[in-house]
Parts: sequence; structure tokens; C-alpha cells
Amino acid sequence: MTGGSGLGRAASRGVIFTMGGQAVRILVQLLSVVILSRLLAPSDFGLVAMVLAIVGVAEVFRDFGLTQAAVQAPSLSHQQKSNLFWINTGIGVLLALLAFGASWPIAMFYGEERLTLLTQVISVVFVINGVGTQLRAQLSRDLKFGVISAADTLAPALSLLAAIGAASMGVGYWALAVQQISGAFFAFVVVAVAARWTPSRYRRGHDMRGFLRFGGFLVLAQLVTYASKNIDSVVIGARLGATELGLYNRAFQILLVPLNQINAPATRVALPVLSRLQEEKNRFDRYLLTAQSILLQPVVAGFALVAALAEPLISLILGEGWGATVPIFQILALAGVAQTASSASYWVFLARGRTKSQLYWALCSRPIIIGAVIVGSFFGLHGVAWGYALGNLVVWPLGLLWVAKLAEAPALRMFGNGVRAMLIYGLAGLSAHLVYVGLGGVMLSFVAAVLAFLAIVALAAVVLPRYRADLGALVSLLPARFRRGRS
Repeated sequence: MTGGSGLGRAASRGVIFTMGGQAVRILVQLLSVVILSRLLAPSDFGLVAMVLAIVGVAEVFRDFGLTQAAVQAPSLSHQQKSNLFWINTGIGVLLALLAFGASWPIAMFYGEERLTLLTQVISVVFVINGVGTQLRAQLSRDLKFGVISAADTLAPALSLLAAIGAASMGVGYWALAVQQISGAFFAFVVVAVAARWTPSRYRRGHDMRGFLRFGGFLVLAQLVTYASKNIDSVVIGARLGATELGLYNRAFQILLVPLNQINAPATRVALPVLSRLQEEKNRFDRYLLTAQSILLQPVVAGFALVAALAEPLISLILGEGWGATVPIFQILALAGVAQTASSASYWVFLARGRTKSQLYWALCSRPIIIGAVIVGSFFGLHGVAWGYALGNLVVWPLGLLWVAKLAEAPALRMFGNGVRAMLIYGLAGLSAHLVYVGLGGVMLSFVAAVLAFLAIVALAAVVLPRYRADLGALVSLLPARFRRGRS
């Protein structure tokens, strides 16, 4: 993506390691949804979702934007890294105490006494993540994406085993708490062993203002973004109860499994590379557009196909009794596509160091999503889903206009990448859905629907040169021996 340079090779390896690791992690997360949905009740998921929707905001403050600040910085001394380590650790401890103290108000807000102890137990996660924040940032700076992918793969697998064991013992929603805590712990252990770095004690006299300024603006922007992404869960939990929230949460988790496991790691790969290309506009734009296209192809295609065949797939994934999640997921898939298309704008803000501009953008745009969700809540679960989806679809192109003006981004071409993927895979998904319904929803119709989807994609690749280039960028990530067809 950046020619034959070492940076280009590192970026390509990073994408390969990240995509491979995240493919495994997506599989693990899907297994988590499949297995735990059969062992636990919707209300169990709803209770944990109530807690995470509120205390999860502390996770934004826990990082304080210092991971991205450390990765984006042109240079970073050992003492600065040590100071950042202790700052993140201290913030993690403080937030754990605040979450513990907030457990009683949270239980009162939802009118659910069980949330008190549940919140107190989950608060331990903030301490674990706080200690590991800068260890993970160091691995990103060193472009050790394989190690990060290993941590992000092993931890969910082990935490799933722990949750399954707890659920099998009949502890109910506590199995999900076990999953949260054990996942954070296992990830920390892997990162700590791989980083091979020991911080020195905190020392003054080393300039930290730039990092804190960068992180301060970023954390405020992330706070507003977090509110817009979780307002739906809070509204449903408060107005409709744990069971309804559990149904919505399962649909949302099927959406988030691929979304979080691809978008966040893609940012980890893109940010250090783009940060090193800040002064080379042509290479910066080329890498940005290529990385955006590579991200869009599998995510949008996957959402389109799963939304088209949501009825049989969700029945297979969640089992009987979860049919109400089908239309909710189909609506939320639109939000997933919009969020994926918006990721490149986020990369530009971070790589250019424009976190202040990002904050202003968040303050202007996120109320649109929050307002849409609140209005939608008057129409029940489907109304909330539509509000969330339409809000994200509106915000995406507005964000491109913002970065084009204030962060020197090729917004028109970024918009073209997104629209092209949405139209091609949207048409393919519609064709697949019509074939599936038209043939009566039997197994043969499922196979025929997938073939119809692939046929539309193949036709688009033949007819549209720009789309062929998109697919070519994706194929270019494969090792040369696979591209040449040799074993």
C-alpha cells in the first residue's frame, strides 16, 4: 500500500495479522453468542447490558485517549511511556472506585436491586485494563500487530470457556460477569508478557502536556460518541425492561461481533502508518483510500448477506425463541455499514492530531443520533433500531464534509468508496433475500440465495473497473504464493 518501503511491508503484514486474528476472534465471539444464548435467558443479557451501557462510559475515561496519543507521537522516551503507564493505571483505579460507588444509583435508576453487586464486581475490569493500556500502546508503536492479534484472540477464547463453565453451573447472569473479568485478565497477561517492558516510577520534569492535550480532546469526543452509541440500551432498559433489552442486545451483539473485531483493529494498523505519512499528502491519501476500501469490502458484504438471510441464520445462531431479533438486526445492519464507512474519517482526525476538531465534530453530530433514538423509542424496539440506523447514516456524509474542510482529507473519493460498496452489496443482498423468500425458505433456497449474492458481486466486478480495483486491493494482502495460485 505504500510501495516497496519497509513501512508498506509492515502495514501489509499488520493487516494480514490483524485480519487473520480478527477472523478467529469473530468466530469465538459468534460461538459465545451461539452457546451462551442457549444457556442463559434474555433477561440475563439485559441485566448485564444495563450495567455496561452506563459504567462502560468509564472505559472511555480509563484510556483518556493516551493510547492513541502514544501511538501518534513522532517520538516517545522511556520516561514519558512510564509516566503514561502510571497515569492510565491511576485512572483505572479511580474509575473502579467510582463505578463501585455508582452501583446503588444505577440499581435505583433501573429499579433492579441485582445490579448493585453486579456493577461492583464488573468494576474490577477498569483496574486490569488501566494497567495494560500503555503495554498495548507500545506494541502498536512497534508495529507488533501479530502479538496484539494473539492477545485479542486468546483472551476471548479463554473467557468464553470460563463463562460456559459458570453458566453450566446455573449462576445465570453472573456467567457474563465472569466473561468480562476473565477476558480483561487474560488479555493483560498476554500483552504484559509480550511487551517485555517495565515502567520506571513516575517523574516530573518530562513534558506530558502534549499527550494530555491530545488525549483530553479525544476522550471528550469519545464520550459524546459513546453516549450516542449506548443511548439505545439505556432507553430500552429504562422504558421497556430487561427482557426487551436482552432481545435488542442479542441483535446488537451479532452486529458488534464483526464490527468491533474489525473496525478497532483496523484503526490500530492504520493509525501508526498514517501518522508516519502526515507530511506526504499523496501517499497519505493513497494509503487512506486503500485502507478504507479494504475495510469496507468484507464488512459491508458480510452485513448485506447476513441481513438478507437473517431469519435462518439468527435461528441457527441463537436458537428457538429469538425470532424477534431478526428485524432488529436487519435494521441495525444499516448502522453497522455507516459506522464502518465513517472509520476512515476517524483515522484522519487521529493521524493529523486534530482531536480538538474531532471533539467539535462529535458535539455537533452525535446529538443527531441521540435525538433520533429518543424519538424512535416512542415506537418501541423497532423504532429505537431505526432511529439509531438513520442517525448514523445521516452523520456519515456530514463527517466527510467536516474532515475535508478541517483535516485535508480526500472526502469525495472516500464517499465514493462507501457508496460503491453500499450499492453493490445492497443490490446483492436484496437479490439474495428475494431468491430465498421466492423459493420458500428451505435449505435449497438458502444455497440459491448465496449463489445469487455471489452472481451480482461477480457481475459488478466485470462491469465496474473501480470495483475491480477495490477487490484487487483486498487480494493484494494475500501472500504472493496464494495470489499466483501455488500451494
